[in-house]
Amino acid sequence: DGELWQQRGLFQKIPISGFAFFFAICVIAGLPPFVGFPAKQFLYRSSSYITPLLTIFLLIAALLMLLISIRYISRMMFGKPSESSENVRNNDDQVIVPLIILFVFLFYSTITPAFFINSMVSPSVYSLLNRGQLVNAIHQGGASE
Repeated sequence: DGELWQQRGLFQKIPISGFAFFFAICVIAGLPPFVGFPAKQFLYRSSSYITPLLTIFLLIAALLMLLISIRYISRMMFGKPSESSENVRNNDDQVIVPLIILFVFLFYSTITPAFFINSMVSPSVYSLLNRGQLVNAIHQGGASE
């Protein structure tokens, strides 16, 4: 069997998994217009307030991650099939439903990021910025009982 990184030419056997893998790399890398882009922008802005060197480090790390991931997926999915990839069975029909659910979620959050930011991210940020109020509320609630 061989390790996954030793496989070649898998796109011919598992095309849906190949598309999903590429989409996940784009999201994680923070490429626009994917949902990971605003998250990376927040990281870069926050790090620039600390020190510009941290921002440069984060940019270099993101670029390296993107380049290594693209190299990995291109070697694994395309090219002449290796001997170990001949034994790979097409199990795309078993993973199609979870991949479609994940794709729809990521695609929808990419198209309408305000919904997710306003309903999920903003309350978390507010609680982090006002954690003194949260601690006081916890202490007051615990002291009254």
